[in-house]
Amino acid sequence: MEKQKIYYMVCSSPRSGSSLLCNLLENTGIAGKKNFENVNAALLSENWKTGGDLKDFFKELFYVSETDNGVSGFKVHWIHMENLAVKNHQVLSNKDLAKLLPTGLKYIFITRRDVIKQAVSLEKAKQTHIFRETKNKSGIEKDFKAEFCFFKIERYISIINYFNKGWEKYFKDNNIKPLEIVYEDLTKDFRGNIVKTLEYLGVDVPNDLNIKTDLIKQSNDINDKWILEYNNSSVFKKIFFAKTFKFLGEMYGIFYKLRQSSVLYRKFFDFMRIKIQLLSSFKRNNGTRKNMRRDAGI
Repeated sequence: MEKQKIYYMVCSSPRSGSSLLCNLLENTGIAGKKNFENVNAALLSENWKTGGDLKDFFKELFYVSETDNGVSGFKVHWIHMENLAVKNHQVLSNKDLAKLLPTGLKYIFITRRDVIKQAVSLEKAKQTHIFRETKNKSGIEKDFKAEFCFFKIERYISIINYFNKGWEKYFKDNNIKPLEIVYEDLTKDFRGNIVKTLEYLGVDVPNDLNIKTDLIKQSNDINDKWILEYNNSSVFKKIFFAKTFKFLGEMYGIFYKLRQSSVLYRKFFDFMRIKIQLLSSFKRNNGTRKNMRRDAGI
């Protein structure tokens, strides 16, 4: 009798520790393979909008990541789910999205308690273009000078919170109780969290379970310096930008989907995106000018 297959999805946001979790699961040899790669949002959207059968696409993803014991899975950021929610200028509900995935799918929701550190990590990765490094092969070295930017870090805090709330609403709408993994707990106890995950999936845990990661910690003195600079910023500044980005995030969420069904909404969405980019550019350039005046003693 063929053993029942086990499917899972790691639900994440950028720099949440999802790559670490998936790498640990892959290295056990009994929890899927190649699952740390993100589902490519552009590829999925193109497949979806051109009439491709997304159920077949997901079947292929699970198939290529399956280990000999019938376990397979991959990770998805919330932004990818949003891209899937639009088909032929129609908006799919969370319940419709869930129907695209296999029956009995297990959900693993990974988050970080310290969203400020997560946002700092994301901003540094964006600037350096190094998102992960392995023990055998370091991240691609580029001649980038990372510079602190309060505006961008605050924006990423808002985005991360928006993504996490997106997942939480998806779980609520589909009556799903995911296994919750917290990055800070994972880094303190690899074995305990991986065993807990395997037991949740219904995978038999061997006595000689292999627990190792190929990834190396990327946080360094730059992260510490930026976190300190952010924490030392004025309370008024934090509150003002937090409320501003929360509002923009809510508007973004509304018009993201509406833009697909109306030219007018699409133009409004693009207008908001351009305004945010211009504001980001202004703050960055303004900070650069201040630094130049300071260095010149003006």
